[in-house]
Amino acid sequence: MRRWSITAMMILLTALSPISSLQAQGIGDRPPKLWVTDWISGSPDAVGEWGDGKVYILEFWGTWCAPCIKSIPHLTEIQETYKDRGLVVIGYSWEDAQTLRSFVKKMGNQMKYVVVGDTERRTLEKFYRRRIPLCISDR
Repeated sequence: MRRWSITAMMILLTALSPISSLQAQGIGDRPPKLWVTDWISGSPDAVGEWGDGKVYILEFWGTWCAPCIKSIPHLTEIQETYKDRGLVVIGYSWEDAQTLRSFVKKMGNQMKYVVVGDTERRTLEKFYRRRIPLCISDR
């Protein structure tokens, strides 16, 4: 009984806690500008702007997140398969640049897509919904 009470309390606290003071993005809304403090791999030219006709996959991830790491080769495969058709995969993390660069180097050819960092967490505040990996797409 006690275990059930603790679980119920955690669910209630999670449901009632504020996600952000910003309004959530809805289906069909133009996404907010992607804020980047560090370009780990790729460049602004490779990414472009929302609404430029490309298809974007924005993957929120962390170097410490096992499910995120497991998805990396799959994201690379998707990027390689569809890049000529305008697909851009962006791996987004709020970790520091040195940690990200070291991780990307260790992953080598398994991680062949744009990776960016945002230590100021501006993009995180606009999209993040408490769980990673989180994947958002836009055309």
